[in-house]
Amino acid sequence: MSVPSGLKPAWNGRQGGGDGSMSVASTGKVSVILPGELSKTVIDFLHDDKDSLHHCSLVCKAWVSSSRLHLFHTITVWDAERTFKQLQPFLAAIPASASTICHLIIIGKVTLTIDEVRAALCSLPGLRELKLVDCTVLPYHTDRRRPTPCVSHVSALQLIHCNTTASDLDPLLDLIALFSNIDYLRLQNNNFEFLKAPRESGPGLSATSFRTISAVMVPLSLLSCLILQSKTPAEVKRVEVVACTVLSRRDDGAAPFAALLAAIMPTLESFGVTPGLYFMFDERHVLAGTAESYAISRCAHWHLQSLDILLPKFADMQQLMKLMLSFTYDFRMRALPPVVRAVRFVVPEIASVEEAAPPRGYTAQKHEEEVAFYWLYVDHNFECTEFAGRTFEIVMADDASPASRARVAALKAYLEKRLAVMVRRGQLTIFPGFSGMCSNCSALDQSCPLRTAG
Repeated sequence: MSVPSGLKPAWNGRQGGGDGSMSVASTGKVSVILPGELSKTVIDFLHDDKDSLHHCSLVCKAWVSSSRLHLFHTITVWDAERTFKQLQPFLAAIPASASTICHLIIIGKVTLTIDEVRAALCSLPGLRELKLVDCTVLPYHTDRRRPTPCVSHVSALQLIHCNTTASDLDPLLDLIALFSNIDYLRLQNNNFEFLKAPRESGPGLSATSFRTISAVMVPLSLLSCLILQSKTPAEVKRVEVVACTVLSRRDDGAAPFAALLAAIMPTLESFGVTPGLYFMFDERHVLAGTAESYAISRCAHWHLQSLDILLPKFADMQQLMKLMLSFTYDFRMRALPPVVRAVRFVVPEIASVEEAAPPRGYTAQKHEEEVAFYWLYVDHNFECTEFAGRTFEIVMADDASPASRARVAALKAYLEKRLAVMVRRGQLTIFPGFSGMCSNCSALDQSCPLRTAG
């Protein structure tokens, strides 16, 4: 940006040089020149401050490219179908910025054709992740032929609550078929009818490879088609199956789950599961064992030494306690494979570390005595013979953000108190490696709220 002679810039005395350097005017006649590397560091520090990045992009040409890397890093298309129709003209108007877009998110009641999605993907050469939420994807062809893969640069695909109001989930496979390689695929459905009466899937994706697949409330028939009929099933290294069986007791639904496990287990490196009954938060329904535990206990090819139990989001500590009780009931009824020596309870986002409200008429002391008794019961269940020689960990699904670290620290302190006996005998580790100290705090800084929470 050029500045007319005799005019001072309107950005508090800061001027940009053509090489990306920044000149800061002092009160005297001396100017301090900041090197381009330092200027880029400043811009990188402002990566989530869109207003400041916008102002930085107006300083000089050299700052434009650095600012664009953050300004256009993620593009979100909201709600209106008309907005998605405007995406292509918008990208055509900013060809230099379009190449910097790494994440494209489309949210809302939008109906998409395969050709529309393909055109958008091909116009974004730097795209790394596509996320669709509450969208409807139309079938590619009436005879269920799959499109030919044309996208090799996108490594992550998330389809959240898509086609839930349609009659079929199969068009989602048409969309996935556009990609030749997907490192991370997440399919999440919220329509229980698809589990109760799944439709037969069309042909598999023989030209698409996967590495990690996370499926939430997805029919096992579709999941099996997706994995077993992919280009190279042996490349699938991690699978997460969350509530993909009908909410039933005993061995119902175990056969297809067992068949899927038997097929993928020889080359699998890690596996996570959430039995469908765990979502009910009523441990009594798990007393007879779940379909998932039955399939895992009967898997002849199981070779993994660890198992991840993916906990659903819990509202309070009472629900967390019920989830842990559900596990003990479930896998005492259907024993873990002998080779499994470690189990990780993977905690999602922590909503609260509060106790459930006491029943009417309970005093605080009586409520505390009852809560303490139930946690001792959890500890007692883990002492049983079926879990002897095995260790357990409680971990976060992802690295805790600074905003949530205080809740992680509070949950760690709570569980170390309630399950102190289990921790002392070396059977349980809670958030290993988490110190409760902010990375920006010094060891002597006692004022940080994260330190006091931990």
